[in-house]
Amino acid sequence: MKIRVVQYQDNLLLTTVGDVWAYYYQLKPFQINVANAQDKRSFKESFIDVFERLQKYDDVDLKLNPANVDLAGRIQGTSPDWAKDIAEVAQYYMRQEEVNILESEI
Repeated sequence: MKIRVVQYQDNLLLTTVGDVWAYYYQLKPFQINVANAQDKRSFKESFIDVFERLQKYDDVDLKLNPANVDLAGRIQGTSPDWAKDIAEVAQYYMRQEEVNILESEI
């Protein structure tokens, strides 16, 4: 069986019968500031748009791949803002305990 391709981009193919084929497509990780209502709204709108476009296809498989977010490194980056008078408490909670808490929540 020969399938004609109408259009392609990266690893996505559009056939003459309207099928879209993707062998693997990965989005780059990105972060959204949850305190920024406009960023959250924009992300939700684009997310909804993607799923509305995909819903007409019968065979779509989506998978979330775990990503290393370097929690320890990010938390350590806040160390200049830690209180100097209780530095040892901040170090305990922010260096390891906070990482443990966040990882257990994720």
